[in-house]
Amino acid sequence: MLAPPWAFLTMAVSSTRQGPRAATLLRGRHAYGCGASTVYMHSAAASTPATDSATNVADLCLIDGHALAYRMHFALMRTGMTTVAGEHSHAIHGFLSKILDVHGLYPQHRVAVAFDLPGATFRTIDQPSYKSKRPSMPTPLRPQIEGMKEACAHFGLSVLTAEGFEADDVIATCVANAREAGVGSVVIVGCDKDLMQLVSEEGAPTRVIMWNDQKKIVVDAAAVSAQFGVRPAQLGDLLALMGDASDNVPGVPGVGPKGAAKLLADYADLESVLQAAASMKPSKRTTALLEFAETARRARALVTLRTDVPLDGAAARGGCFDFANEELLKFLRRWELKSVESKVHKLRRMEMQRQGGTV
Repeated sequence: MLAPPWAFLTMAVSSTRQGPRAATLLRGRHAYGCGASTVYMHSAAASTPATDSATNVADLCLIDGHALAYRMHFALMRTGMTTVAGEHSHAIHGFLSKILDVHGLYPQHRVAVAFDLPGATFRTIDQPSYKSKRPSMPTPLRPQIEGMKEACAHFGLSVLTAEGFEADDVIATCVANAREAGVGSVVIVGCDKDLMQLVSEEGAPTRVIMWNDQKKIVVDAAAVSAQFGVRPAQLGDLLALMGDASDNVPGVPGVGPKGAAKLLADYADLESVLQAAASMKPSKRTTALLEFAETARRARALVTLRTDVPLDGAAARGGCFDFANEELLKFLRRWELKSVESKVHKLRRMEMQRQGGTV
């Protein structure tokens, strides 16, 4: 047997931090939760992650799992893919295929996958209109998201969620932790422009880039500047000035992307723009900056990604792919994901050959 059996251990974990508690943290061979939880321990050895030669800290890949789940649902729902029992499986099929694509691109990075949780976040509490125009989660997707989390745990990856926060905040916290730990490379997999705030400047000790898996392009600081006309650190200021209709975030009326970028080129950040408005040449835009200054400040708070999400430190460092886990194969068969299972078997053989073993 290639992988030892799973051992189950139930334990209580209490939070010592104030504010929203971490709700579910699954890290590779271990699954941690707040309150009463079950810890799944798997002792199979995983592939060795890449490390930065100067810091000896493993590189990290962070996946916006919630956004990916939604995209796979809408991209594949017309396929009508279901199990024999009638369970929808299209989204989980697309999701796991994408996860394996990421492994192909960054095979030595440790991986963590972030998801939203149901319920209010600090943003919706502060401003109930935030994302209020978005429809509720499609019924066929909800059980598949739970399946995605389970699959990631079986793969050996971290699954991170936190009550009161969004997946973007979880990712931002992981990036902050990685920078503090001296990680050499962090790759964020996703398409959300909000996450572009985390991209590093050229020459930073920790290189943070985004991999847009939809367009199949790398997003670095130069790409952010080319698209928005500002540096990554200024992107939150830009969104606060121009607003973000997709998240129902109001901005300053009459200030569009180009105007906001020009203001930030002249004054560097939002607060400096608002402070300078009183001395600007009289115009409709100047009047709007004066009248809607507090709106812009509230918008800035909404688009700012939090880096203080309470996460288990080990989980935030990600987990390594483990293709030898028999529970993973059982999961794929239960969901009847034959093409994904075939890919896993191939990767399993390659890993065994790399380690000099037999299949």
